[in-house]
Amino acid sequence: MTASPSLNIESNSSSSNSPNKKRRRARSSNPVPAEPEATEKCLVTGDSVTESPIHLCHVFPELHWSNHPLLSRLEWAWGMKYDTIQMDTDSNTIPLRHDWRKLFESGRWALMPSMDMIDKLWDRWIKFPLSQGNVPSIEDMYNGAETFEYRLVPLFPDVPPISPRNKVEDVPKGKCDEDAGASTYSYPFDTLPPIFARVKPHFVIYDTGQKLEATFSEWTETTSIMACIYGVTYKKAEFANTVVYQTYCTWDRPAHPATFVTSPRRIDSRPRSGLITPGQLSSANQRASRPPKRFRISDDIDSVCLQPNVVRYATSLSRVSPCGSDVLIVGDSGWDTEVDPEFEKIHLRRVIKAVKRWVRECHREALSSGGWVSCFTHDEQVKRYRQEPARKMISTM
Repeated sequence: MTASPSLNIESNSSSSNSPNKKRRRARSSNPVPAEPEATEKCLVTGDSVTESPIHLCHVFPELHWSNHPLLSRLEWAWGMKYDTIQMDTDSNTIPLRHDWRKLFESGRWALMPSMDMIDKLWDRWIKFPLSQGNVPSIEDMYNGAETFEYRLVPLFPDVPPISPRNKVEDVPKGKCDEDAGASTYSYPFDTLPPIFARVKPHFVIYDTGQKLEATFSEWTETTSIMACIYGVTYKKAEFANTVVYQTYCTWDRPAHPATFVTSPRRIDSRPRSGLITPGQLSSANQRASRPPKRFRISDDIDSVCLQPNVVRYATSLSRVSPCGSDVLIVGDSGWDTEVDPEFEKIHLRRVIKAVKRWVRECHREALSSGGWVSCFTHDEQVKRYRQEPARKMISTM
């Protein structure tokens, strides 16, 4: 982007004045559900699986799951250990009717966290710059909460109206829900009540920030709609939009040290989302009943240079014969020792292929640049290594 919004905005701007006093604002006093639904319902319309096709939608989409450098940047920004991010959980999924899923994935609308959560995000950004390291877990912002409040923010005026399937049993005892029944909410959805979901705010913020960047030309209109939806001033709404957008930009660019990436990333190879069938348990209960996951190793490492654990693994192998034999001896106790032998064989074959590709690229680069340039820091050690006789390697697996 050639320009980005400024953050010189008071985060404590007054929220008492609505930009449009004539419009009835959505109530934010809806109780947070204590327990998840036994079966999934559309997060927006309330349709159950017996009424309409309901899909589990990943807020952080599957197309990014193989972007290993991005995953490492997010783990660093979120105060996580390397290769611990999990996308196929309630933290990253929302149930949506098929048409609203298409609208969400095509960037027509987004979820926006509560103003309190955005203020917490701003405080975290100020206190813990990513470039300085020692970033605490982003889960600390949630204080153990499992359900979070969001608002539906339309990014284009063609988002269709919503006719929620509110039922009498959905209304808390002692409260009269004036919106129950045949109420219809339409653009800009400033009377739509808050949405409560298990999806974690950091996944939502990344998705919403990406959508704000894609609709940057509509920034003023989106901010005005935000002010109506939240019932705050334009300045406060602009602050919220800017915090979400700038946080996304910060998370999306490299900030972690090279030593953060220590090994090839493990990828869950099982199917992800799909159509929810009638009688199917909620995603939380469904995952609790699943068998243990099997993983596969990816060929890709986040950077060109081998990282410390990979180097340690390579140096524990016996000498390689000049003919470039693919036969290796396994013997690094520092590598993952919990995997079964077949898993380790597959991993080794992938490591061999990756190393060969790297050697070919180095050779091609050397030929195109006119030859090799020595950059060893321990030439004597390398000299002694070269003087040893070549030995053919034998597998011990």
